[in-house]
Amino acid sequence: MYVVTKLTRFARKPLPDKWTAITATTGSAVGGLRRRLAKANTLKNRIRRSFAHARAENLEFNSGLGDSAELLYALTRSIKPTTCVEIGSACGKSACYIGMALKENGFGRLFAIDPHSPTGWNDPGPVDSLEAFRANVAALGVDEQIMIVRSTSQQAAQGWDRQIDLLFIDGDHTYEGVKRDWELFNPHVRPFGIVVFHDTAWELPPFCDRDYARADMGVPRFVDELRRQGYPVLTINKDFGFTLVQTVRGGCPLWQPPEGAQTTDGDLRTPSAPQSREEVRSAKAAGFYRV
Repeated sequence: MYVVTKLTRFARKPLPDKWTAITATTGSAVGGLRRRLAKANTLKNRIRRSFAHARAENLEFNSGLGDSAELLYALTRSIKPTTCVEIGSACGKSACYIGMALKENGFGRLFAIDPHSPTGWNDPGPVDSLEAFRANVAALGVDEQIMIVRSTSQQAAQGWDRQIDLLFIDGDHTYEGVKRDWELFNPHVRPFGIVVFHDTAWELPPFCDRDYARADMGVPRFVDELRRQGYPVLTINKDFGFTLVQTVRGGCPLWQPPEGAQTTDGDLRTPSAPQSREEVRSAKAAGFYRV
C-alpha cells in the first residue's frame, strides 16, 4: 500500500518535479553505494595489513629489534616521510616494517645502507645477509619501497643531497662508529625529522645483566651525550633500548610570540621553519634561531 501511495503521488507531480525527484533518489542511491564501497575498501586494507604483519612475524630476521619494529612502522605511518634512511639492515627487519608503512602511505623510499659483510656487529645468522634481506623484502612485497645501498655509511654519505625525514641508526655500535653515522647524516635531517637509535639501553638492567656485555659498546654513551647537549631524547627501555631524537637542540619551537615580545626563556623568536640544507644546518647550529 505504501508503494502504491508513493507511485500515485509521483504520477501527479509536474514533469520538472518528477525529474527533481528522480535525480534526488538516484543521487542518494549512488551516495549510499559510494559509502559502502569506501567501507569495503577500508576493511580490505585492514585485512591486507593484518596479513602483511602476520607474514612479517613469521619471517626469519634474527634481530634484537623485537616488537620495537612496530614503532618504526607506526612512526613511518604517522610522519608520512618522503625519504627514510637506515644504517644497518642485516636481514631486514627494520627495513621491512618501514617498507610496509611506506607501501600503505602510497609514497616514500627507504635507503637501506649496509655492507652485508663481517663488521664485528653482525646479528646472529648469515654474515653476508644480503640474500636473506632480499628474500624477506620480496616476501612482504616491499621491493619498490626499498633501495638497497650495499656500502658503508661513509661511502653512502659521499655526495648525499637528499633531505631526510626518518633516520634509523643501527650499524657500527662503537662510540666512534655511531658518532660518525650521526655526524654524516644528521645535517640532512629536517628540523621536525626524527632520528632513531637502537641498543641505547644496553648498559641498563635487565640487558646489562645478560651475556651481552661488550667493552666497545658506545651507543648508550653517545646518545646520552646528545641528551646532555640539549637534544630532545625519548628512550623506551625495551628490546635493548629504542630512542627517538629530534635533531634541533632544545626542540623545535611550537609557538611564535608577537614580534618584540619577551618570553620566559629569554629573547626567543621562531621564524618559519628552514627549508634549504644550508638553513637546516644553520638552524641546528644556532639552536633553531636563538637570538
